[in-house]
Amino acid sequence: IAEAKLTIRKALSAGAPLVVNADDPVLWAAAVATGHEPLWPFSLSECPDVIEAGLHARSAFVRDGEVVSAGRGRELAVCRVDEMPLAFGGAARYNVQNALAAVLIAEALDVSSDVDTGSSPIARALRTFGAEPSDNPGRMAVHRIAASGGEATVVVDYGHNDAGIRAAASAIATLGGQRRRVLISQAGDRSDADNARMAAEIAALGPDDVAVTELPGYERGRAAGATSESLARGFEAHGIGRARLSFHARPFDGAAALVGDLRAGDVVALFLHDDRAEVEDLLSARAAEGENGGAEGGSGRIAN
Repeated sequence: IAEAKLTIRKALSAGAPLVVNADDPVLWAAAVATGHEPLWPFSLSECPDVIEAGLHARSAFVRDGEVVSAGRGRELAVCRVDEMPLAFGGAARYNVQNALAAVLIAEALDVSSDVDTGSSPIARALRTFGAEPSDNPGRMAVHRIAASGGEATVVVDYGHNDAGIRAAASAIATLGGQRRRVLISQAGDRSDADNARMAAEIAALGPDDVAVTELPGYERGRAAGATSESLARGFEAHGIGRARLSFHARPFDGAAALVGDLRAGDVVALFLHDDRAEVEDLLSARAAEGENGGAEGGSGRIAN
């Protein structure tokens, strides 16, 4: 996989930097082995490889909660992690890593952060991108929806395996929630063990109930209903009995059921692998109802 990721270097012109995740020891070692120069690493900490690279080329890392860009002996504080909407206060570590990579790529493209840091294009982008659900549709898109007596939070994400669910759940957990509800589906070519691992990650989020949906067109050799049953067994193995599960014919149906039963303080996580456009339309319609006097609230900014 590391070698496949590094295929991108073949598209680089001579002297163009290769931006690499130094927190992944396999990927970093593979990048070094290519002999490409220069390598621009990023890391969630000041690991030795990042420090060394920062003395000679460029690097980006996090120090004391701040995104730092370094190069040729000079350091620049770009912005704080807790100012970045997509970072969820730092809980969404993968998005902090994405931001560090973006800082280096922007610098390689001469979108310089070496001017007034607070108003640089890079700093402005990191402080604003992800504040609206439309910024990154389907990827940790947070919607505030009016509910009886207040507001509920609906998160749309693509988490489609245990690692993706785990990463998203760490961010979703920061949203609290008097009641947590989850929607999940899966393609039929995933094994029962794969489905059990997904169920374990969702169970760790502590949901009150889970909507399990079919994924029409993605049966991939399994009979209709077999994947939902596989997921159900996974949930049972991790303490979520069938009384807390509901079953639906497609993702939109499950999402409509959860959104139609919103209460103030709810946090609903919709892990959507299909029907995203229809669900986004549903959420927009619910937000419009709130804005037009149905109840307080609407769909808007992330508040972390």
